[in-house]
Amino acid sequence: HLEAFLEMQSARLSSLEGVPSRFHKPLFRLGNVEISWDNCLAFVTSESFDAEALTTFIQADETQSKLSSVTISPDKSTLPLTRFLINNNELDEARYRDYVRAIPIRFAQFPTDIDPEKWLILVEEGKVAFAEPSFSQLAEYPNYQVSFITKNIDAYFKAREELSLDDSFRERLLKADIDDDKKLKIVGDMDLTVIVDLPRRAAVIGELFHRTNASIGHLTAEVAQAVIVNAKPVSVQVSLFNKCHEVLSGEQVRGTLQ
Repeated sequence: HLEAFLEMQSARLSSLEGVPSRFHKPLFRLGNVEISWDNCLAFVTSESFDAEALTTFIQADETQSKLSSVTISPDKSTLPLTRFLINNNELDEARYRDYVRAIPIRFAQFPTDIDPEKWLILVEEGKVAFAEPSFSQLAEYPNYQVSFITKNIDAYFKAREELSLDDSFRERLLKADIDDDKKLKIVGDMDLTVIVDLPRRAAVIGELFHRTNASIGHLTAEVAQAVIVNAKPVSVQVSLFNKCHEVLSGEQVRGTLQ
């Protein structure tokens, strides 16, 4: 009877203070409480908390409009609320992204019970700290791993010795939106001798050398030939050739020109 009475009310309670816990769920289900993170936190920590009721509440357009622009307090007391949000697989992706943006902290790892598409949102919004355990969680999604490194490039260089990466993966990084000086550091971790048989990788590296005007006198003759021949367009080939010709023998110079 009391719930039926609540359903007829148009006014919203400003808070849950003094409200018996058995009425918390119907208040949120009916939307009869003011929209605020404080009230959501009070419900999450209530003994009568119901995840479905709170999810329905925050899925509403009015709720999203009001809450998505307000950052949650970074105080430790809000952890139950931020964990509820980041672990909430029932939210559609647009709302999930909006609410994740309101979280002021970074988590150590990705939630295990959400869709992979939401992992990418967490990567893009910078809500998971870069480290070997969190990076390894994305092992089945190498494109996500590339995005994760791209968003955390400095942290990557600090932790790269802990990561099991091969040069095929590093080649992906060379094509990502990373500053060229960082890409040169990535090339420094690669085995360049193998690019003699990998024209696409040689082209990417050659074009990076040209773009950055990097010193390439340290290359072996075979590697130098590979980057020259496979780079595009011809103007880049000529530029690289002019930088590398001193490491080439006369026969190799003629062979490269041929």
